[in-house]
Amino acid sequence: IDKLETKLKVATEFSKYQSSTRDLSIVIDSSVAFCDIQKAINSLNISELKEFYASDIYSDSNLKDKVSLTIRFILQSKDGVISESVANEIMDKILQLLS
Repeated sequence: IDKLETKLKVATEFSKYQSSTRDLSIVIDSSVAFCDIQKAINSLNISELKEFYASDIYSDSNLKDKVSLTIRFILQSKDGVISESVANEIMDKILQLLS
């Protein structure tokens, strides 16, 4: 029993307010790695941004060497429900960064 590793479980506070989901589709060069997009978005340090992930990738001959990438964003605050205007401000910051 002495050799069993014991790790302390750390509880984190979670929000009692509902989350808000937004999707953003952008056309990017097919050589751009999603991890580069993740790093850029994370660099904004948006506290209400709880999670984001690629939810769809679309390509066809009309896009040539580009793809349409859809990213799903989960927004949530510990202080209250996120208003439409705050959600739009957050999405505008992200879109401005990715433009």
